[in-house]
Amino acid sequence: MRINLYRFLTSELFISFFYRLVLLYSWTFRLKIENDKGWMEYRKNGGVVLLCTWHQQFFSAVRPFKNYKIFNPSIMISQSRDGEIVAKMALRNGWNPVRGSSSNGGMGALKKMITNLKEKKLAAHIVDGPKGPSGTVKAGTIRLAHAADAVIAEQLVQDGAVDVPADQVRARNPRLACAHRTRQEQTDIVRQLAF
Repeated sequence: MRINLYRFLTSELFISFFYRLVLLYSWTFRLKIENDKGWMEYRKNGGVVLLCTWHQQFFSAVRPFKNYKIFNPSIMISQSRDGEIVAKMALRNGWNPVRGSSSNGGMGALKKMITNLKEKKLAAHIVDGPKGPSGTVKAGTIRLAHAADAVIAEQLVQDGAVDVPADQVRARNPRLACAHRTRQEQTDIVRQLAF
């Protein structure tokens, strides 16, 4: 009997197991959430917030992002095969995956993200794609924030063992000792760039 690997990897059984494994592994991270009260208060008062992170850092955000499921937020995920796995995991985490990327289905996904962000007032976006260039913000992020009149709260993961200024942290994989940082300082810069 031949097993279809893709069908197995996207099955509910595997996704359930893998999701639990990711959550279990993420409990080994020593995460410290910083500066999230500002954007949460802003959203509570009617503001629109777009959480942004780098592609290489989204894995460490799985556990903390579970806390935001009460807002029913959206996140854009590529239409690739591995995106199917990530989208199913996002659903389990309480997020609404919108499928598309800059290389496939991007315009439709961007319109859906804008609609969802305006309605729910919270969404997340991975600012650089898996195909790169790494550490370079793609234009869709700016369009999304501008169209929904959203502030951007940047999600940074910084290794707790290394004292590197947050604005210099770029695409790094999380290690067992890492700090999860949330910042809102870039809002005015992003709105200026959007015009």
